[in-house]
Order: sequence, then C-alpha cells, then structure tokens
Amino acid sequence: MGFYSIRPDRLANGRPLVKLILRGTMDRDEAHEMITQLRAALAAVIGDESCALLIDHREQETLTAGARKALADEVNDPLYWRIAFLGGSVFIRTVSRFILRASGQTHKARFFSDVQEALQWLQEG
Repeated sequence: MGFYSIRPDRLANGRPLVKLILRGTMDRDEAHEMITQLRAALAAVIGDESCALLIDHREQETLTAGARKALADEVNDPLYWRIAFLGGSVFIRTVSRFILRASGQTHKARFFSDVQEALQWLQEG
C-alpha cells in the first residue's frame, strides 16, 4: 500500500507550493484517492491559483499502471505550473519521465536529489 502526505505551503516568493511525499507502492485507487485529497487541500488553501508541485519519491517503491495513468492525467492540468521530482530509484525516475512524456508536460518538470535545489528551481519560475 502506498503512503502519501499532502502539505500545502508557499514558496518564499508567495507562490503556492504543494509537497507530496510518496512511499511504498501506489495503485490506481490510491492514486485517485490522493488526487481527490490533493484537490481538496488545494481548494482550501490556494483557491484558483496555479501552484508548484514538489513530489518526494525518495521512499517510493513503484506505481502500478493504473496509478501511472491517473497521475499522467493529473499532471496535465494547467493548475501545476512547475513540478520538481525529488529523489527516487532509477525505476521511479523512469516511470515519472514516462508519465511526463505521455501527458506532454516534460517542459515544466525537473528531477533533483537535493530539496533546496528543487525549491530554488520552483521559485525561479
């Protein structure tokens, strides 16, 4: 079972930021539940603003095909203006790149091993 937490925040420049921390294996149902909770947190904290997204994969093992499809649909939303991926195994990085390519969103994402570098890049946009 995949574990995640959602932490709405703001970057130093005031732009909305959402931090997702993913652990274990995520299946389609868990991905849909996470997206539902993510949307509710966003609506409560930032309203209609677009936001930066920091996805921490350092403890994630895998995503099922159903979860990959759900996440590809989600990252395609213009709500997310920049996405930073933190850590992750070679498999998770490969899957994340596949999701970005499938959704046509490679231009708004980067991969990092350091959280401060990721946050700096998100703020620069």
